[in-house]
Amino acid sequence: MKTNKIIIADDHLLVSDGIENIINNENLGVVIAKVSNGKELLHKLNSTISNLIILDINMPELNGVETMKILKKRYDNALKVLIISQLESYATVKQLKELGANGYLPKSFEKHNLVEAINQVLAGVDFFPTLENKYKSNTNSYNLTKREIQIIQLICEGKKNREIAQELFLSEFTIETHRKNILKKTNYKSILELNEIRKQVEN
Repeated sequence: MKTNKIIIADDHLLVSDGIENIINNENLGVVIAKVSNGKELLHKLNSTISNLIILDINMPELNGVETMKILKKRYDNALKVLIISQLESYATVKQLKELGANGYLPKSFEKHNLVEAINQVLAGVDFFPTLENKYKSNTNSYNLTKREIQIIQLICEGKKNREIAQELFLSEFTIETHRKNILKKTNYKSILELNEIRKQVEN
């Protein structure tokens, strides 16, 4: 029986140790290395063959996104990569998938979530519940008002509060209040992510 060789790249030892324990207890494979950043991972891959890389996004020296760019260029998607991160940005997860990642799991996962993700990725099946479930729906799951959707559209066009206020015949204070409510409802981190939200609620 083939034993899956797994590398964990995460700068938090408690996280990588916890993942390793689950892998061992569930007989998912053997962890052949644990590294704390992208540079260490790339160096390890020069002398080691791995069936699966479990990769964090926020790491020092070389983060997960930059590491994925190098992996795509160097290995042309030949390596299976499961992203595990506290970051749950739709735009970032989508970018990582486009760069060749095979799955994504937030760090709030339960044990069975990790087992399912590893098994699916190793079987050649993409695992992106963040994209497939939370963001696939075209319904207005954020409970945005028509005015808030209108303001989101203008923000995505690059307009400032003053310009939006003039266009909608409202005060800048009112626009700023709407922006705060939009942030509270969507928790967007960037204009790119807000634009993705705009596309969802417009459909």
